[in-house]
Amino acid sequence: PSKGCHLLLRALQELELKSPLIIVGDYSHIPNYVDKLKDLANDKVIFLPHISEEKKLFGLISQAKLFVFPSTIEASSMMLLEVASIGIPILASDLPENVALLADHGVFFKSGEVDDLRNKLKNCLDNIKQLEYKARDTMKWVKKVYNWNNICTKYEDLYENFFLK
Repeated sequence: PSKGCHLLLRALQELELKSPLIIVGDYSHIPNYVDKLKDLANDKVIFLPHISEEKKLFGLISQAKLFVFPSTIEASSMMLLEVASIGIPILASDLPENVALLADHGVFFKSGEVDDLRNKLKNCLDNIKQLEYKARDTMKWVKKVYNWNNICTKYEDLYENFFLK
């Protein structure tokens, strides 16, 4: 439930999707929640099991028009950076860590608020071409800011200033 899929499905109830919504995850440990999700879903929603093979997962994500991250707790997910690094537009909950991670390179909705998610989702889908341009800029930004050379340099600076003084 902390992943927020129920929020997304509730938000979609008043929107007409032209494309399918694909939800990927491990559902085995939460059967009651999965039943709730299936009750909220319509015929445009496809549930796929956890995809452990990175190539298959990113092959699927690379075909997405929009990646929605409605999590209410998990923040600074590597998945956000990975999705941004392949140029897919992102709509994420406005958890402080998500905002700090993506800054003005993502679109954010108020965490836990279905109405705001619905409004932002509709706006994103109505303006998907502009978001695709933004996502290409974001892809370049992520590769520049979050590359291993920069991360290692920052880590070394932190280590030297904190531990070696």
